Amino acid sequence: MAVTRQLFKTLADNLINSVFADFTNTWSFESINRVSDGQGGYTETWSTFATVNRGIVELKLGGEIVESTMDATKIDQNEVFMFQYEEIAGVTNDMRINYKGEFFNIKQIKRLVDVDVFTIVEASRGGAQ
Repeated sequence: MAVTRQLFKTLADNLINSVFADFTNTWSFESINRVSDGQGGYTETWSTFATVNRGIVELKLGGEIVESTMDATKIDQNEVFMFQYEEIAGVTNDMRINYKGEFFNIKQIKRLVDVDVFTIVEASRGGAQ
């Protein structure tokens, strides 16, 4: 029996609904818009590209990077989060994630090969790219 994309998507939805009840997080993908400022430059603003209504957010790895010089010590958070959700066409590495008012820079997008059902995005906490 051949499994069509629609059948696979239906099976995946049923699995998510029954097994993965913790798909309860919501976030949005934001894309950057560059608008001419009329003086030869441009202004950058972020706008919502798409909203995920059911997904999982997990801390993949975390830690701190400590850089010391004679003048100061700098501590940076080194956290990578995994955002898992139903596939949304058009999401790219140039976008950012807005999750609970915090911004995450997209590092990597992992999609199942030849199946447009489920996606995992790795992102790090931070401001605009």
